[in-house]
Amino acid sequence: MSEKLAIPASAFETKAWFSDRPSQAVVQEIKAFIKKTGQPHLWRGHTHTPPPRDGQVIYVGEFDLPDRLVKVGRLAPCPCCRPYHPKYGRGGKIAYFPNEQVIRMIGPECFASLNPEEHDRANTVFQAEKKRARNLHYLKSQLHKITPLIEAINANIPIAEAVDDFQLDLLMRLDKCLGTTMWTHVRDGGQLKVYVTRPVTRKNSSGVEEEFEEQLLIPFSIPLVGYQILERKPRFFARYLRSALTKLDKVDFPDASAGLENLDDEQLEKATKAFSRGYKAAKANLDRIREHQRFLSAMNLAVLKGWNKHEGCPIRIYVDLDGHELTVGQSEHNRQRFSVPPTYFHVLKPIPAVNEMSVNDADDGMEEIVTQVA
Repeated sequence: MSEKLAIPASAFETKAWFSDRPSQAVVQEIKAFIKKTGQPHLWRGHTHTPPPRDGQVIYVGEFDLPDRLVKVGRLAPCPCCRPYHPKYGRGGKIAYFPNEQVIRMIGPECFASLNPEEHDRANTVFQAEKKRARNLHYLKSQLHKITPLIEAINANIPIAEAVDDFQLDLLMRLDKCLGTTMWTHVRDGGQLKVYVTRPVTRKNSSGVEEEFEEQLLIPFSIPLVGYQILERKPRFFARYLRSALTKLDKVDFPDASAGLENLDDEQLEKATKAFSRGYKAAKANLDRIREHQRFLSAMNLAVLKGWNKHEGCPIRIYVDLDGHELTVGQSEHNRQRFSVPPTYFHVLKPIPAVNEMSVNDADDGMEEIVTQVA
């Protein structure tokens, strides 16, 4: 059995100081105290007596003890079930009991041992508040980025259309003019390969060593970049960017961050998801467009030319770029021209960096919610 803790008598005093739900300042004070001392039961406003079984509880925050203490087993006692012995180190709850007007620091699920229905109700409300707080805090911090994000996507759609047009033309005609399926030669991460012949020594059926020549397929030079443009199913980036705009259009809330407070939970969740998904879709597709554009880089074309010159190249490929015309074929005298839209070479307009939601976002937002309720 774990060692009994010395709990001062002052911890058991009823501190009915909180006629209203604890404010942001109180919650911050509690968390700072726990972070510094690792002893939530010694906070000045904590009441260490067991809560009544039929009492109402409101969870207003969560906390962990410092890692240094949890690792060595220095856990906190819980007034619900283990008032004199170590019980928990992570996921502790700041529990407000409005009927008694007190605050208790308790274990993650400890009140459930006294009143499981009330614990479940309070936890459901708390999780909903956390979710709303997270969404509200996140949107407030990112609200100013929505307009430049939409503007950047719109500016990049013509470039996406040019990449789409070029890729479609390439896929429709390239394999025929090369007499081979080009994707099979680049699908391994863009790594081209060449045949080489090497002498090997093996024993024949009589046990006598004989020399043979063995043909191997080995990597050639550096991999191609932008090889994804040769995938058999084109992505049609312009369509995906327009889809991202459609998602962002669903971010329907006032243009002033204070107006976000007026949205209900469902509207706030919908706006958060629409913004996050719209941004992620735009970023992912713009990154892929940049990669496709690299296919016609001078370095890439030099790699293809060097590959063709290697005596072990499994195909013959002639390639040349003159301005906006790409020439490809099996030789200089057996080739086709592919027109590259001028916009293909334009530099994409960068989109604003958008933060991902984190646990800290949720914690900060929770404090905002507490302030509003108090």
